[in-house]
Formats: sequence, structure tokens, C-alpha cells
Amino acid sequence: MLKELFTQYKSKWWFWFCICILIITLVIISYFKAKTITRAMTDFASFYTSGWNFKFEGNLYGKQFYYIPPFLYLPFMALFFSLFVILKYNIAAFIFYLLNLLATSVIIIQLLKIFEHFNLKWEKIKWPLILSLILSLRYFWTNFDLGQINAFIFILILAGFYYYLKNKFTLSTIFFSLAAVIKIIPVIFLFWLFLKRFNLKNILIPISILAIFILLPFPFRGFHQSMIDLGEFYHYVIYKHLISGEIFYRYTNQSLDGFIGRLFLPPLGENLHVFPYLNLSMNVTLKVDLFIKVIFTLLFVFIVIKNRVKKTDLFEISFVVLFMHLISSLTWKNHLVTTMLVFFPLFYFLLNNKIKYKSVLLVFIIIYLTLINICVTTIIGLKMSILVGSYHLIFLMLLSLFIVYMILIFRNKNLEFEGN
Repeated sequence: MLKELFTQYKSKWWFWFCICILIITLVIISYFKAKTITRAMTDFASFYTSGWNFKFEGNLYGKQFYYIPPFLYLPFMALFFSLFVILKYNIAAFIFYLLNLLATSVIIIQLLKIFEHFNLKWEKIKWPLILSLILSLRYFWTNFDLGQINAFIFILILAGFYYYLKNKFTLSTIFFSLAAVIKIIPVIFLFWLFLKRFNLKNILIPISILAIFILLPFPFRGFHQSMIDLGEFYHYVIYKHLISGEIFYRYTNQSLDGFIGRLFLPPLGENLHVFPYLNLSMNVTLKVDLFIKVIFTLLFVFIVIKNRVKKTDLFEISFVVLFMHLISSLTWKNHLVTTMLVFFPLFYFLLNNKIKYKSVLLVFIIIYLTLINICVTTIIGLKMSILVGSYHLIFLMLLSLFIVYMILIFRNKNLEFEGN
């Protein structure tokens, strides 16, 4: 598909003109973002600070400055960001933000390669792809604005799926492992891979990659400091976010945890919301949360195992991504760059099949997703933003898509299904 599209458009002057304008636009946006960026409130500030601390033997974890987000990654990420410290802050920010924008183009190319694997024709994917891109731009922008790395993680995840579809399972496991080593929650894809086709490599490769990246900083930080770093990583990241049993249910968190917390717990401290809660104790709420997560996990395992005999399709791929976002302890808007993939099967299915009330469904879905997209604090104000987040509008979107894809997979539907 990519070769055909390039061959079709390479002789068109406007094609190259649009490419040049796009590149210039990306450079200008990155330049002005880097020019105005401060050392506060962005994840890039946290990355740059971690690189500085790594290079000059400072502590990586815990709150460094009240206005900079805490560093929540393994020490090797601080080693990577120490390369940026050789540059001035604004120059490093320019390079990072430009790479973040370019990552969006790589994601689109990867998606086209995956669609090509399923023999989807450009004429049929064009509008579903455009709709998915437009309705995902809000999340790409949030990821860019905060200086996050979710677009790069998404590239690794898509590579993992692509090589899985090509039956190159070792490469697939490597890319999923790299995503999981950077951010813990993509371990869901390794779990999915384990359910799809159990192999000793599925265990040995992730363990080996984890060991390599854990040991990578030792020559630079020394054995003693590296052990301190790993101890603090366990305390500030693993224990606090995965083991301690705390629920972070601020209105911005649109995972199952956020939903359950706002449903049963009062707004306290950072856990700000205006949802009318049912007022259960924290202990009972944690048990309810665990019970619901177990139910979701059992449903996930059942659907994946049931679908093992069938070739993996876009419904299943999106189903796995949605499960990751729902089961995660934290799902921010900047994590949802993956919605470009998640929206596509739905729009393709609706636009290319005969379905009752198709027009009504399309209009409703587009209006709903558009309303979510424009619910930005700078547009609707903080009070309205808290209201929108408190009423779980993004969570309900993720949950609805999860249920829809689960039903379609269970009923063995595919993208080319022809309804009445």
C-alpha cells in the first residue's frame, strides 16, 4: 500500500509541496514550544532533571522540585536523558519536541503497514483513518504539550503487533519488552503474547532485556549508587503505584481505578472530583476495585484464548490496547495517543458495512468524541473540566469500545462483515 501510494503521488508537485510545508510547520511549532518552555510542570523538565542528576550523581527519585513532576522510570532512562544535558535546556527541548511530532508520522506509516497486512484497500481505509487521526489529535497534542514519551512507546507497541502478524515472534517479543521496560503497563502485551502462543522465549527475552537495562547504568553510577537508585525506584514507583493499595482517583485519571475511586470515595487532597460518591471505606473500595479488575482480566483471558484458533485481527489488537488503559492504575489523556488505532476498526466497520441506523450511530459517536476533544481546561475552564472528568466521559468511551470489540470478537465478526 505504501509503495503504491508513493508511486501514485510522487509525480504530483502538490504532494512534495505538502511534505515540505508539513516539515516546516513541525519545525516552527517545536521551535516556539522550546523557546517558551520553562523548567516547570512538563514531563520533559522531569526527564532533563533526571539526566542532570544522573550525570552529576544526584538522587533520581522523590520530588526534586515542587514544580517538576517526579521521575517514574528505571534508572537507564535517566542515563538516556543525560545525553540531553550536554545541550542547553531550550535546544534539548527543541530536539525532543520535534522528535515527538515526527513520531506521529512514524505511527501513521506503521498503521498503514498493519492495514496492508490485512489487505485493506486505500479507498476503504481513507476516511476511517482520517476520522481516527482527527479525533486522536487532541491526545497527541496533550502528549506533545506535556513533553511526554507516549508516542515513542506507541511506536514500539505497533512494531510488536506488526512483527507478530508477520509471524516474527522473537522480534515481536523484543519490541513489546522494550515498551514494558520503559513503562511498566505495556507488560499487558507480553501477557497477551503469552496467552496467544506460549513459548519459553516469551519469558526469557523479557527477563534478559530487563536485566540488560537494569545493569546498563552501573558502569556510570557505580554499584553502590545504582543499588540505591533501584531501591528508590521500587519504593517510589513499584510500591507506591502498584503494591501499596492506594487509589489515585483525581478527575484526570480515566482508568478503572479512577472510576471506582470517584464512585466510592470523597474528594480529598489531590483526588479532586465533583462526582456524587457512595462513601465506602478505603478498605472496602480496594476490595471492590480488585474484584472488578479480576472480572475484567478473566474476560480478557477468556476472549483471547477463545480467539486463539482465529487469526489476530484489528478488533483483537484494539481490544488488548483498551484492556491496558482500563486496567492501568493511571490513564491520563496523554496516554491515549493509542486511540488512533482503537478508533479505526470502529469507523472502518461502520463505514464499510450495512448496519441498521449506521448514520445515527456515526453522528452520535463523532459528536461524543468531538465533545470530549474540546473539553480542554483552557477552552471550557477548570470547573467544567473537573465536571467532565468527574463524570468519567473518557473512561466510558474506553469501556464502551472494550465491550463492543469483545462482542465482535466473541461473535467472530471481522472488518469485512456484511450486515443487513
